[in-house]
Amino acid sequence: MFKIEQKEYESERIQWSHIQFVDNAECIAMIEGKTSIFSLLDEQCKFQNNNPAESDKKFLDKLKNTLGKNKYYIQGDVKFRMKGFGIGHYAGCVQYNVKDFCEKNKNSVNKEINTIFAKSKNSLLCRIFKQKLEEETGKSLESVSKSFSMQLASLVEHLNNSTPLYIRCIKPNSLIKPDIFESFEVCRQLRCAGMLEAIRIRKCGFPVRRNYDTFCKMYKNLFDQYKIKAKNAKDRCREFLDYLYTEKIVDKKLKEIQLGTSKIFMKEHMKSLLDKLLEESIVQFTIRIQKNIKRYVQRKRYLR
Repeated sequence: MFKIEQKEYESERIQWSHIQFVDNAECIAMIEGKTSIFSLLDEQCKFQNNNPAESDKKFLDKLKNTLGKNKYYIQGDVKFRMKGFGIGHYAGCVQYNVKDFCEKNKNSVNKEINTIFAKSKNSLLCRIFKQKLEEETGKSLESVSKSFSMQLASLVEHLNNSTPLYIRCIKPNSLIKPDIFESFEVCRQLRCAGMLEAIRIRKCGFPVRRNYDTFCKMYKNLFDQYKIKAKNAKDRCREFLDYLYTEKIVDKKLKEIQLGTSKIFMKEHMKSLLDKLLEESIVQFTIRIQKNIKRYVQRKRYLR
């Protein structure tokens, strides 16, 4: 989202100061890249070991040896008595206990269980497990981490081809009860979801943007009041902006309203200012209409 925001400013040729934000790419690479937590976990799962605890220990040793110097990797915490590791996400550290990591990652069901259920007298169970046996024949099962990575890649591809639209569900309290608001819990969720960072970046940039035709329709009354004569939508917006600068309604040096190649960009308080001017303009037009109607009614009455 942050990169999309900055790309739009560049494509629209907007003058802006580069906004600093935390890029999670390196952290993601450590989790699921070529040499990562997931790849090392899959590698360890390939070795047959009758002792799950020993497999987990070897997996943790591999993490320390391979990723120990990575700034996002955090060595075992006292919380897990040195049997775990941490990942330093931008929103904070998350600790993991490696107990049963390898066993859970294998994603394998005993073939005998599938065979037994496939012979079940219950037609539904029989059909489901026969299908599972057919699917698994001559096919190696994907690990949980591999399956997750593939699903995530599919999701990211889908998001990249879509228009971003956020709907965030925030739990007001950890007790799951009505009429209780825990500000710390709400703030934590917003931080972890990246919403506070997104709001900061929008605030630093130009959160309000409208294409020229839409802008002209929104503030048509102001255009009429200020006698904007240009015919082209972009030229009308430029003439309107020049009027605001000339009348010192807006400070030109601050560059809080800018014309892009296809849109007009504004700070939030500039939109509030224009909305206030529009409201005052509508009031003036309303008074003018009322004045003329009253004049017409009184004149008719006088003549009669």
